[in-house]
Amino acid sequence: MIYTQYHNASDNELADLFHSSNWNNLSHDEKLAACQEVANRDALAHGMTPVEVEPSNLRCTQFGYYSSSDGKIHTNESVLNNGTILCANGEEIAYAGSNAETLNTIFHENSHAYDAQLSQAISDKQNGFSYNSAIIEDAESRGIDIDLARASDTIYVPFEQNTDAYRVQYCEKRAYENGEKNTAEFFEKSEAHLGRDEEYAAYTERLEDADSYYSALNNLKTVYGDDSFDKTMNEQTKDIFFADHREDSVFQYGTSDSRQDIRSMLDGTHGARLVSFYESNNITNEHYSEARADSASQYSSHSEKDTYTAQSAYGDDADSLSISGESNDNSDAERSMASSNFSDHASDGISSTRNSISNTPIKAEANNSASSSSSCSSSDHDDNSDLDADS
Repeated sequence: MIYTQYHNASDNELADLFHSSNWNNLSHDEKLAACQEVANRDALAHGMTPVEVEPSNLRCTQFGYYSSSDGKIHTNESVLNNGTILCANGEEIAYAGSNAETLNTIFHENSHAYDAQLSQAISDKQNGFSYNSAIIEDAESRGIDIDLARASDTIYVPFEQNTDAYRVQYCEKRAYENGEKNTAEFFEKSEAHLGRDEEYAAYTERLEDADSYYSALNNLKTVYGDDSFDKTMNEQTKDIFFADHREDSVFQYGTSDSRQDIRSMLDGTHGARLVSFYESNNITNEHYSEARADSASQYSSHSEKDTYTAQSAYGDDADSLSISGESNDNSDAERSMASSNFSDHASDGISSTRNSISNTPIKAEANNSASSSSSCSSSDHDDNSDLDADS
């Protein structure tokens, strides 16, 4: 347990800290302590061992990541401390709703930590070791598909390879739901007696505009001609994960084109159909481009171990981005990372990031300047950064 100064605060008092009327007056250490207390309580409520929250220098709208290499949730230092997003060119842009985005990130990344700990508990149990029975009981009580959670934690589609499939996959679907649902509950409590929070309103407007899950799913259904794409993807994810655990190693599901394409995508050899779809429909999202370029810059030049190649679903601009990641034996789901090799995600040293994937520009104003509707352009992310290859 990582004790904080808010250990004895009531749930309502903790929620109040994130209301902008309080949040904007907290010191850096107080904000971090509030985030840590949220992570602690969320973990204990679900049978987890709490993980540490640590600020990191993340660029633009990479809000955070969980890395099982160090067992920590890393949150965006600029968003946490200053309420800004930091572009690679050094420009800082005020980010409306940074209090809510930070809270969402803690819950989201804690979901990835949960999956890692759940997978470890199942493995320990199967191998006759001492194991965390509480987290298994929690998963069963909440109706979590434990086999799929384990598989999705390992057989993972990175943000860089296929933004839509990344958003739809089981581990990310649950992580986004966990972040958005719990954040909404926190602000429902605080607004009940502190009044409307305009910062939170800006955050919710972005979520509503994006409708990111169903937008992504509908794109994938169209591309693959599969109205049950999410179900097919889940079947294939489990299929690939458990193939190594069957003596015959024979895939148990069908061989339709959509399933073969999904299997290829999950194995890191995704074809050109999605590219053609986006090009033919003239879908060129600046925000996606920005996140892809930013993600690529983050993972290059950090480690001499394990270099990966980005596979972009959007054309040739990111097809050969070099990315480096630290090697470790037990990594977690990645929220925007670029990698072509993730058939054995747990051994690749990849972790899990939370990025904004909104279809709308960031409503922000540059520091000390007039309001504008803007986002960091892809050119803002050409420089390399000294970050871990993570979620």
